[in-house]
This record gives sequence, C-alpha cells and structure tokens, in this order.
Amino acid sequence: MGRRIALLVGCLLVVVGTATAATASAAGPPRPGTTDSGLNETEEATLWSKVPPDYWAARPGEDTTVHELATGTELTFTEPPGLADRWNRYAYEQYRPGGTDVSVHPEGAYTHSYSYIEDAHATIFSMEPSTRTYVESDDERLYVAPEGTLRGVVDYRVDVPEDSDSGGGSTTYRLVDHGIDEVRFYVDGEVVDTAAGTHRPAFEYDLEFDAESLTLEARIEATVEKTVRPPPDSDRSTRTYTYDVWIEVWNDYEIEVYDVEAGVDRVRYPDGDEGVAITQAQPWQGYTLDAAGEAEIRGIWRFFLARRPGWGWLVESTDRGTNPRESHALPVAVNAYPSAMAPRAKPEGGEPTILRTWGPTRETPRSRLPETVAVEVVETNYTETYGLAVRTDGVDPEDVTVHGIVDGVDAGAQTLFEEPRHIRETELSARIVEETDSEATVRLRLADADTGEPIDLEAEGASAFSNARSGYLEIDGRRVRTDEAGEATVRLTDPGAYEARYEPAHWLDAPTAYAGATATVRWHPLASPTNWVGFGVRVGVALLPFALAWYAGKRLGRLVRFGGPRRRE
Repeated sequence: MGRRIALLVGCLLVVVGTATAATASAAGPPRPGTTDSGLNETEEATLWSKVPPDYWAARPGEDTTVHELATGTELTFTEPPGLADRWNRYAYEQYRPGGTDVSVHPEGAYTHSYSYIEDAHATIFSMEPSTRTYVESDDERLYVAPEGTLRGVVDYRVDVPEDSDSGGGSTTYRLVDHGIDEVRFYVDGEVVDTAAGTHRPAFEYDLEFDAESLTLEARIEATVEKTVRPPPDSDRSTRTYTYDVWIEVWNDYEIEVYDVEAGVDRVRYPDGDEGVAITQAQPWQGYTLDAAGEAEIRGIWRFFLARRPGWGWLVESTDRGTNPRESHALPVAVNAYPSAMAPRAKPEGGEPTILRTWGPTRETPRSRLPETVAVEVVETNYTETYGLAVRTDGVDPEDVTVHGIVDGVDAGAQTLFEEPRHIRETELSARIVEETDSEATVRLRLADADTGEPIDLEAEGASAFSNARSGYLEIDGRRVRTDEAGEATVRLTDPGAYEARYEPAHWLDAPTAYAGATATVRWHPLASPTNWVGFGVRVGVALLPFALAWYAGKRLGRLVRFGGPRRRE
C-alpha cells in the first residue's frame, strides 16, 4: 500500500552578512579587462573597492592607467555611477544554479535545510538603481529609486538517503520530483508580483514613497519515494511511502524610497547677479545651473563601487561541505559617504560662488565603512548639505537640474517664486538732532531707495528657510534697529567723524532682501554757532582774572614810576 505524507516547515529569514575579501583569486572578482561584460578594462577597474591592494599582481605596461591606480587605491566618483547597473546586468546572467546535489549561494547568505531539502536560499542579487549611504557611525541607509528592478537568485539541493539492506530486506529511495514552485515579491509584507519557478527571478517595481521594505521569497518543493521491501520469507508486503516536503526561504531589506523634491529660492542683486538656494530633504549630490552642466555645485556626498554585502564570492554546498566557486556573478553596489573634499563649486576660482551650506550636524561614519575601503571620508562631525546657496552671473530656471545620490534620480527645481526677488537698494541718513557740550544725539533713518518707504528692522518676518530680522545698523561699535518710522537714535560722547553702516540680513533669512548702505556724521562741541558763543563766554570767564590783573598793573604803573628824577613844577 502507499501513503503520501506532507511535511511542513516554517519560514526562514535569510540575512546577508558583511562582505569580506576573497580567499582565493579564482573565487573573487575577475581581473579587469578579462570579461565579456561590455565594460572596458578601465571601467571594470573601478568596480572593486573592497579588493585588497595586492589582490591582482601588477602588470606594468599592460594594465591601463586607471587599472594600475585602482590596484593601490580606491577610485571615487563625484556622482552616482551608472556602471553598477551595467555590470550587474551582465553578472546576473552569469549565475548558474548547482543542480540536484549542489546548492550555489553567496558566501554571506544563511542557508536553511529541512528534511530532504538542504542549503536552500533566496537571496537578493541587486536592486537597481540604489545607493547604500553611510550617514553616521550608527546610521546606514539603503536608498532605492521609486522605479527599478529587483533581481534575485534561488537555489537548493536535495539529499536523498542512500539505499540500505537489513535482515534480508531493503529500503530504497527515489527522487520523484523537485523544483522551485513559486517566487514572490513583497513590498511592506504585501505580495505585489509572483514568478513561476526560476533560479533567477527578476521583478520590476514602482514604489510608493512611504515603502519601507522589499522581500524576495521562494517556495521550494521536493517529492521523495521510499520503498520498504521485507525479507523473502516474511509475510509482510512491500510498502511505498511518498513524502512531499516544502520549504519557504526569503531575504528582505529595509529601504528608503528616494526621490528629489527640491525647492529653490532666487534673488537678483543690484548688479544683475543672481542668488540661488536649493533645499532637498534627503541627501543629494548637488545641482547644475546650465543646460551643459558646466556650472555645477556639489554637495558633501561622493561615491565608490564595491561588492554588495554578503557577496564576497560564491560557494558550492554539497553533502561533503562547501568550496569557493569561480564565477563572475558578483553584484556591485553604489556607496555614498560624506567627503572631506566637498562641497565645491565648478568651475573653481570663478562663478558660481558658494555662499552658504546648511543642514543637521552628523558624526563621521568612518567606523562604519568596510575595513578594506580607504576613502577621504570626513574625520570629524560634518554638516549634511540639505541646502546649498550660491551667487552666479545669471540663471535660467528651466536649466536648473537637481541631482540625487541615486543614479538617474534627477529633477528640475520647483520654484518657490515665479520671478526672483530683487535685493532692494537702501538709503541711510545720519544727522545730529540735539547736542550739548558733552554729547550729541544722532538720528539714523533707513529707507527703501526706490519707494522712500521706511524700513523697520524691529519687525520679524518669515523667510523660506528661517525666521529672522532684516539686519541692523551699526555706529560707534553699537548695533541698533530702526522702528516703524525707519528711525533709530544714538548718543555720541566723543568728538569725531562716525560712519553708520546698515548690515542687512542675508537674503536667505529675510522675507524682503535689502542691500547695505552707509552714512557719515561728524560731531564736535564747536561745530555750531551756539556752541562757539558758549565757548567764547567760557573762555572769557576763564581769562577775566588775568585781564583784570593786567589792567590793574597798567594803571598802577602810571601812578608809580621807578628809576628816574622827579620833575619840579
């Protein structure tokens, strides 16, 4: 008689470990220029940042310059390179499953076994486009584009017991059937697509912005027939048992959907120059101000390519153990890090000029980068460039392009104002309104040069980026702000010439942008007719005793004469 016994097994979360360098050149990355990937030797040399410097023996005169450079140092990029997707398309096709008794998987994957199914795994090969971003020592993010492709690999092996004889009877096993029944693609725990059994499933996706996880899951099945034959002299009959076993394995990643939703603030300076400030909540690469991309502002992020975590090399698992497998099926990933060489404006030494960068302060992620990667990451705390403001000689909003840190995710800037705000000219006057012998009261007045309207520096206003006053006036080392009438008073006690200066708030910080202005005022106690009269009175009073003494002496000298004979009448 025959019986079918179904064995169930729980699910396994396949976790990818940290990638390490290959232990043998045959199992690690191929030497640049030796594949048919469609990439040239120079391009392939930039893929393997995690490879130790002495991994490939140098061949002076044969390797390209970039290849020789890549042998001893890491090659970094100023923008997310598209080479990762080009290589991964090729590498994905190089993956070959191992057959019935061999399971092929990356060295960092966790495999699961149950009953007759051994070393089963479902592992994400790549998510393109995507960028692994090292933000802080405890903050590593995987940004994926809203639209992309997830590629995976699935494999297993079937371990059929050996036949045996006992007491004249025998037990034999036969593998009836096996295979990958179905592969599923989940977004946030919901199935969004499935594929018939395949060792290389691939899924296109279009993600909502709030998606948080992607999962690849595979159901693997096997049917084994067991036949028990009794000894010839037994009264028992031959029995056949059929075992249907299945296992589900999966691999998931926490993600952040990446998109560029930038805002731009523009102003026009009195000389015709323009100020441009762009903000973007998620990390971003920078922006270009012209259609040709020659005027470029780069943020703090730079990029390198390296094998995906857990994909140091491929291994073959059999009932005798594991061995490295030579294969080009090694995916690479784009990695972003805060660079000590940024931010920068291009071309250097001219326009555009970076005015300000702002964002949250972060700790350096140096300790989180792979040990074998040596790049110019920031050494200490850094400011993540959420915003970049520049001054340039003019810009067409249609030509402004904001570039993300995920390959291909770019966008035109959404203007906050249809026309640029004008930085308005101002007029500053200073005059003495009251004075005494010891001090003078100076009234400062600040007004719009075009309209004559007073400028109130005490009023607070909100800009697109902060709440700030519109600046201050400074005279004699003191700062004051004007009132609703645009006026402020200052008392001066020391004679001299004074310069009053209007220091406007930066156009980023004020709802109305103004240009600076200066005015000069001079004060001295003798500077007015009234003070001259008073001065004369005081001098006269001071000299009166001397004048009286001189006059008295002169009169006395007439009455008394010394040194001559007396006249007789």
